[in-house]
Amino acid sequence: GVGGSGDGAEWRWSAPGAARAEAEVQDASGRSIRSLGGLPGSAGLLQWDGKLADGSAAPAGPYRLALSAFDAAGNRITSVIQRRGTVSEIMTGEEGISVRVGGDLIPLKQVVSVAAD
Repeated sequence: GVGGSGDGAEWRWSAPGAARAEAEVQDASGRSIRSLGGLPGSAGLLQWDGKLADGSAAPAGPYRLALSAFDAAGNRITSVIQRRGTVSEIMTGEEGISVRVGGDLIPLKQVVSVAAD
């Protein structure tokens, strides 16, 4: 999973060989707060609008995407999730260099790619 804030988040996912996948947003305790439904295929882009299952705004805090991918026979397969967002700040601290994306502070070593808009 990957962090997110109550303002919403965007994730890119892939699961080579997947026939389908299921996604949900979870809070810091791992409790499902919103299902994002079934996903066809083996890759895609997921957007969460920052709302709970009842349509109300999620409180500020850490959230993550949980993804389960399955092959055509129904066997669970490995998936990769990447958070997408705009870097608003770069910080240096005891843990090294981090970037702020939305409300999350992400260690630079976890950043996979950076692109200009």
